[in-house]
Parts: sequence; structure tokens; C-alpha cells
Amino acid sequence: MKQIPEPEGSRKGGSGAHWTDEHPHERRTAHIAFTGQAMHASSHVRGASAGHARLRDPIPLEGPRLPMKSRRGGFLSAWLPVFAYIAVIFILSSQPGLKPPFRWANGDKLAHTLEYGGLGFLLVRALRSGPTAMGPVAGGVVALVIGMTIGATDETYQRFVPGRESSVLDWFADTGGLILAQLAWLALKRE
Repeated sequence: MKQIPEPEGSRKGGSGAHWTDEHPHERRTAHIAFTGQAMHASSHVRGASAGHARLRDPIPLEGPRLPMKSRRGGFLSAWLPVFAYIAVIFILSSQPGLKPPFRWANGDKLAHTLEYGGLGFLLVRALRSGPTAMGPVAGGVVALVIGMTIGATDETYQRFVPGRESSVLDWFADTGGLILAQLAWLALKRE
């Protein structure tokens, strides 16, 4: 939106602002004049036929709606990494006798924390972006609940894989990673 200064001497005793909002199909102009204590606003569309001129609000209250194709692309770019990461988690959980990458006592808890920290970060990124973006608290809580559910499902699934064991302590480590991811997101985005 371009603000155009009003020519001097065009208003007696009042100040005002005039701007145009260029759009590919029409040119909208709006004028606000401040006279005394009252504010008068007018807006019209140039290029529309005289009988079909529409009044416009000079200050839009919400952003433009995304076209369906863009919404779909936004959904895929936000959620495809989440679904791929969950697939990797369950592929790793399906490996019989898989040993943790860290060879010290309870090293698997660190692996769980890091693994679910990545999932938590991707979840909050998906929930906080796109056409249906959530607020920082709601996005963090929903990401935590979804991640904890996936962690519980993963631990239950591991009960049926030969050479794997299911542990509530592993689920606590998963939850710790999810919480750390939410805190990291808030710190990076400064919300």
C-alpha cells in the first residue's frame, strides 16, 4: 500500500492521508480526512462501472485467503516432514534387536530424547504454520499431546517386535524430548 502525501493547501484546517492499493484487477483508493474531532473516511474502486461501484474498507482486517492449491502446498510442506519422521520412528522400532547408538548405561534414554525432540520440533512447526496456524501455547500443547500419543503407540508396538522391549521410562524420555523441543521452538521464535 502506497501512501501519497496530500498536496499543500488542498484542505483548509484539516489534515489527511490518501493512499492507493494496487491490485491486478482494480485500483482502489481511499481517503481519510481529519477535521476537528471527527474522522471521515471514504473509499471507492476505480475501474468498476458507475452502477456497480463497491465501497471498500480502507484497512483490511484479515489477510488474503490462500488459493486451494497454495493451501494444499502449505499443508504438504508443513506435514510431510512430520509423517516421514514418524515413518522412520516406526521403521526403526520394527528392527528386531536394535541396539541404541550410545553404549553406556541408559544411553537409550538419550536416544529417545533426541529422537522425540526432533519429532516435537517438526510437530510444533507444522501446527504453528500454514493456513490453520495455532497460537504458541495451543500449538505447543497439541504438539506435546500428539507426540506423547505417538510415543505411547511406539512403545506398545515394540512389545510385539522380537528382541525389543517396551518401557514406561522410554516413554518418559520421549516426553522429555517433546518438552525440550517446545522450549527450543519458543526460544528460537521468541514468542
